Amino acid sequence: MGAGATILAPAGNAVTFNNTAIFGCEENDWGGIYMAGSYDPSESLVIEDSYFFNSAYPVHTYEIPHIKIVNSVFVNGRTAIELLSSSGFTVNNNLIGNFSYAGISTNYSNKRHSEITKNKFIDVAYGLLSDSDLHDSLDFLCNEIQFQEYGISSSSTTFKNFGDSITSSGNKFVSLYSETPEHYIDHTGNTPKYYYGPAQSGEFAYVPASGVTLTQAVNNRVCPVVFSSQCPDWMPVGIKEQVKQIAGQLLIYPNPSTGAFNLSYAEGKDEYSLEVYDVLGRLISDKKVNFSTEKTVTFDINSKGLYLVTLKNGNHRITQKVIVE
Repeated sequence: MGAGATILAPAGNAVTFNNTAIFGCEENDWGGIYMAGSYDPSESLVIEDSYFFNSAYPVHTYEIPHIKIVNSVFVNGRTAIELLSSSGFTVNNNLIGNFSYAGISTNYSNKRHSEITKNKFIDVAYGLLSDSDLHDSLDFLCNEIQFQEYGISSSSTTFKNFGDSITSSGNKFVSLYSETPEHYIDHTGNTPKYYYGPAQSGEFAYVPASGVTLTQAVNNRVCPVVFSSQCPDWMPVGIKEQVKQIAGQLLIYPNPSTGAFNLSYAEGKDEYSLEVYDVLGRLISDKKVNFSTEKTVTFDINSKGLYLVTLKNGNHRITQKVIVE
């Protein structure tokens, strides 16, 4: 998408994005998806199995009664998912990474049943930011939030209890700037109970939350592993290609391709590691190449999608996006 380009959905529509990849070209922000409705039952937004990169606000909705965002990836921006005056939403099984403000922001939403579950937030200022919401029918369970400011920050908001006395909420909070547990939750409104599991009793002894009643549940909630912790370290700068580069030009062609690629590097004189990662940070392939003996090397990617190809030599690297059609 070109810089500033925005997808506008007029009122009265049902919009679906399925198996879609949209990213800002040449590190330029695109305007995201903007959908404004009027609580018409026919209005809906569905995003499934999709990828969105380099937009300050990838998803922004207003008065949309039916919202479903599942199994998708959002990378690089300010706020990934902004839901204003929503009357019901499902946000499950997503990866949200490198957002300078919030992973999910809700404002003035009402009391229809909603879910924010099994999402992984990586390097966000706030995981969930809520203002003047009636979330007494919201399930917030099994999320992992790696945050800079607060995991959950809410004002003038009503929450239902997080978990129950038998089973914990299953959320995992990780402060990126503190070695001790703190700033998990900062809440004003009602006083819900936050149930943590026996396995979390040590960290919650630090009382890392305000505005909620911390209570230990009998059992830990068993949460599925949506995005494996075995993935390599998150590299948001890699997707923007703002890494420390080796001097010279890396050429990968054809791009897009059906899976077979050629790679040449004019400045290459030594042995390098050629690594291919998918958008979840998983290493797909890794091989040694030596530009002293061959000027062009080949590699294959078997599945369709967007990938990051990295050439490494010591502490230096250069990364480029490729697409398999």
